[in-house]
Amino acid sequence: MVKLTKNQRFSHPILGGLISALLFAFLWRVIGDLATVVSIVPLFVVALMNPEIKILTPALGMTLGIALLNVAVLLGLEQTLNYVLYVVAPGFVLPRLAMQFKQQDRKKNWYPLKRLMGVLGLYALGATLVLAFIWHVMGVGPKTLDLLTANFQQSPLDMQDRIQVLLRYLNRLWPYVPGISTGIFVLMMAWSTSLTQKWFERKKVKFPRPALKLSELYLPWWCWKTIAGFGVAWVISLQTNTVILQYIFGNLTLPLVALFILQGLSIVVTFAKKQKNPKMILVIFYGFVVVFGWTLLILILGGLIEPWLDLRTRLNQTKEKE
Repeated sequence: MVKLTKNQRFSHPILGGLISALLFAFLWRVIGDLATVVSIVPLFVVALMNPEIKILTPALGMTLGIALLNVAVLLGLEQTLNYVLYVVAPGFVLPRLAMQFKQQDRKKNWYPLKRLMGVLGLYALGATLVLAFIWHVMGVGPKTLDLLTANFQQSPLDMQDRIQVLLRYLNRLWPYVPGISTGIFVLMMAWSTSLTQKWFERKKVKFPRPALKLSELYLPWWCWKTIAGFGVAWVISLQTNTVILQYIFGNLTLPLVALFILQGLSIVVTFAKKQKNPKMILVIFYGFVVVFGWTLLILILGGLIEPWLDLRTRLNQTKEKE
């Protein structure tokens, strides 16, 4: 019988894939797509704790096979696709990139967080195109909306006024579900990364590379250029009433908006760290975000203008002077 060390048990590829699939299958029924946050952590751990790709490759096929089979049996084909897009692919690709480094003067120059965020953004844009094709071209979106509308219309008569208001909002947002979904995915990846690092701390296992800190998050310049281009194209399509282009550029803009929300959050985290009780400040701020949705606009604006105002550098300099 093969005896595994503590670290080997944590990083066993087949066990990690099985745990990930079961977590996704059961949590999805309770919290929907938010199951991604937890179910991707075992895959992050497996990829981070297997520095040699040769070790990971032989078990990778079996891991994915077991994971996909579990999800397909328990949830069906549609959620299997979601599991592949939101968990399996980023769960192995992003950590492999994060573990890359260049040796220079006996020091390791690790794969930068800025470039990692760029890869996440490109992946989210690609996933948006895939989901938009399924949603609009294959007709999954309209069919699902018709089914929801039929179910809502069967509600009691005294609720019909509220139902009609809800349906009006739903009809406006429904074409942009692919972009909303991948935008939420981007935010969930940041959350999952934080949970993974906390898992290493709790298990007293050394994190295999320098920590990925939200306060040090910067986006590559192509994000500004791309969101400006998509935004302008979306506005023009609205003016010309070109429906298909509205949906394409509107959906592609949303995951980029999520990236700028993260950049805005990095400013808030930097500010909080300079205070006496940073955790309390962050809890209060996150509470404001949940209760008052307009605070997201502040985060987006902060993320967009941060390179010109250099707010984090100013915060650090102010604290040093004090």
